[in-house]
Amino acid sequence: ANLTGTLPAIDGSNLTGISTTHPAWFGRHDQSTGQGIPTDTWTGIANLGNDSVSTTGWNSTTGIFTVPSGKAGVYYAFGAVAIDDIQSDDVIKCGISKNGDSSPGAYGETRAQYSESNGVYQAQHAQVFNLAVGDTLQLYAYHNEGSTEPLEQWLCQFGGFRIFAS
Repeated sequence: ANLTGTLPAIDGSNLTGISTTHPAWFGRHDQSTGQGIPTDTWTGIANLGNDSVSTTGWNSTTGIFTVPSGKAGVYYAFGAVAIDDIQSDDVIKCGISKNGDSSPGAYGETRAQYSESNGVYQAQHAQVFNLAVGDTLQLYAYHNEGSTEPLEQWLCQFGGFRIFAS
């Protein structure tokens, strides 16, 4: 038997009450500008201009998202950092700082394998934030390798979006 009739639009055109102005951002680290991460220090990540996407509030040069006027709400943010030349049992951490807090309270962590020598390791983190107008978010990295180490371009990124208004 042949089916007949009209199907509803599957492109979303019939949906109502959905905002298209939710702030969103994303950026990947630009290795050409280089950024070294000192040992045993939480460090804010800048120069996230590669593959950059932003609706509003994103500064890819500083790596800081600022909640725009009228856009307070609950946000989902995610990030990843990777560092080269990690040695046996060294740790790399990834966290998201709210309003310039130099030590993120929640973070992801990866420990190098035993007897590793000069490996590339990545840590990831995702978190939900309640943000007011003017609040900021920035991706932070930490490691204990013993010297300043460079970020890895393809494996370092930061993004997020507003889930709903508060």
